[in-house]
Amino acid sequence: MSPGQRTTKRLPETNRNGNKIYGHWRNNQLHGEAEVMYSNGVIFKGTYQNGIKVKGHFQFLHGYEYIGNCLGNKFNGEGTLLFPSGKMITGEWKDYSIVDKGKI
Repeated sequence: MSPGQRTTKRLPETNRNGNKIYGHWRNNQLHGEAEVMYSNGVIFKGTYQNGIKVKGHFQFLHGYEYIGNCLGNKFNGEGTLLFPSGKMITGEWKDYSIVDKGKI
């Protein structure tokens, strides 16, 4: 394995968009567990593979949350959307849309 392929953990850093990132890096991409605090207030804690989010917990403004599988920034796969009111939708998601509701 070459030095550029090793997984390293860095201290929190701020990127050019003002997002704070803490996580493991491989080949200059997030890989493994990470936390990103976006400048717009959204927080993501979860797992990356080669720079792409694959599973985790999104905390959005106004109290909305999503916990589950994703592909990049989109809800994809099994997951739960939680509303500030306490309502939740659990099921299979595709590109932010629920395609198979398991539980409401």
